Amino acid sequence: MTTLQALLLGLVQGITEFLPISSSGHLKLIETLLGLKNTEALMGFDLCCHFGTLIATLIVLRKEVFSLFTQRRKTLLMLIIAILPLIPIYFLLKGPIESLFGKPEWLWLAFFMTASLLALAHKLSTKESGSWPQNESKRQALAIGCFQAMALMPGLSRSGSTITAARLFGWKLSEAVRFSYLLAMPTIFGGMILEAKKMIKVASLSTISPAHYLLGFTISFMVGIVTLKWFLRFVEKGRLHLFAFYCLGMSILSFFLFNPFA
Repeated sequence: MTTLQALLLGLVQGITEFLPISSSGHLKLIETLLGLKNTEALMGFDLCCHFGTLIATLIVLRKEVFSLFTQRRKTLLMLIIAILPLIPIYFLLKGPIESLFGKPEWLWLAFFMTASLLALAHKLSTKESGSWPQNESKRQALAIGCFQAMALMPGLSRSGSTITAARLFGWKLSEAVRFSYLLAMPTIFGGMILEAKKMIKVASLSTISPAHYLLGFTISFMVGIVTLKWFLRFVEKGRLHLFAFYCLGMSILSFFLFNPFA
């Protein structure tokens, strides 16, 4: 990996992590176009970039995180419930899902599914709640968690899936987005803990230099802060469905780049 490639991948992660367009799908697309092989070292680099955006989320949403332990303990319970569906699916199906859909040839399908989810949310979310939902919130949190578990499919947007689920229950877009990002923090952190042993082994044997790991982390962190602050202002306009058109375009592009039927 060159310095320019590390910088580019960090930039892509910092921008796409907070948009409902799948950061993992974009990283896989760019890595494939750059000719980088999908090795364990590259997976470790991707996790390092994800860690940068995780810290960015924690900084930008620090007030919301603090309120979980003071004023919004009900929301904290909802987050815990939303994580539960991911646990058995991660241990039982993560390997088969990645082996089946982890190839670039299937990126078009993941982008198309993301576009469909965003379009569906825009079409069906006709009611708005004033704040966090008051009725059946535990069931809603569980359903949102199931949508998040679907995003184990490489290229399917995690935030797009969870925001869509919340919108289908009538949540305000701004609240759905914030809940999605709050849910992302323990999800990403838990994933890094589970992969920690592998990451340590990879780092000791990796052909990627520590400087490039640091560069990817730093760029994804700095760009992530800017992107997240901008996106939180953007969602107030209620135009999230515009990303459905973008994902549809990426689906078409990926299909012609990596045609699975050729």
